[in-house]
Amino acid sequence: MSWAESALSTALPWINDPEYHWHGNSSTGHPYNSAAIAYWNDANVTIKNARIISGEFTVCGMGRDVASGEITLVDSYFESTSSNKDNGTHWAYAMRLFGSKVRIDGCEVKGIQGGISIESCQDAVISSGKYYTVNTPGQIDAFYALYITNGAKVTITGGEFSAANDRSGGGCRSRERALSCRATMTLICRPEA
Repeated sequence: MSWAESALSTALPWINDPEYHWHGNSSTGHPYNSAAIAYWNDANVTIKNARIISGEFTVCGMGRDVASGEITLVDSYFESTSSNKDNGTHWAYAMRLFGSKVRIDGCEVKGIQGGISIESCQDAVISSGKYYTVNTPGQIDAFYALYITNGAKVTITGGEFSAANDRSGGGCRSRERALSCRATMTLICRPEA
């Protein structure tokens, strides 16, 4: 495995302080990075059978528009407690994914501010799993389970998507309220057996 590749496969949880809601640097008085796992540019990341909980991003791609690595997430649980109500300054989707190729299979992603954000990737596939947002108790702060932006191309061949609130602005019904697309999405529906 080269320096640009990483793999995580564990039954133990990775917990990145679910009460820490800052994108930090030392000049702000919040010196810690907010992502449980961050990767840059050409890194290849494989996460299997993991449980990752974070106050901001569980997995965060860095290097918008230059990321060329491959990201594979399989049979894992990801949860973010981040909300725009936390401090009004910093918030995050449960995961932000960049890269030349993204594959998500059999995962569960729970977020408040949002579930998955896929940006710029021209070859992303979600094949199964459960992706959803929930409100912070007493708030109406949940956004999209899946946010596709910056020219990304995403194919969904399976999975469940739901959001706690309708953010469509147009009375959107059914599961469409869970998705926001500013790019290309192909939804492949198969008849139920």
